[in-house]
Amino acid sequence: MDDPEVKAAKSLDDAFKVLKRKEEAQRNVALAVVVGQTFTAALHQCHNVEALVWLAAYTGELFDVICTDPPYGIGADKFGDSGGHAAGAHQYDDSYENWQKLAWAGVFLITIGVLALNILARTLFRNKH
Repeated sequence: MDDPEVKAAKSLDDAFKVLKRKEEAQRNVALAVVVGQTFTAALHQCHNVEALVWLAAYTGELFDVICTDPPYGIGADKFGDSGGHAAGAHQYDDSYENWQKLAWAGVFLITIGVLALNILARTLFRNKH
């Protein structure tokens, strides 16, 4: 009961939540120290580009993870509140069906990326024990 946050908890359940949060924070710090030795910001790049055009130029094993979001205003040309200016204002297919295809591709890429990071973390921790 030396911890003031635990002491101030209104219930045993709240005290347990405080302890769990602090333990998780300690684990995150320890993980950051281990991962940070080899996984630095110098290894990452951020690009603000038209993804389909930019990615078409790259093949092979260049990416670990691709994080993207769909274009805003999917179907905006059908909203009827743009005074007719939105129709044809962009050069991509913003249909829901096309977005779904892209979203599933993103889910696949993210899943592969998470799997790769999981394997990396397991390998790093296995070597440390």
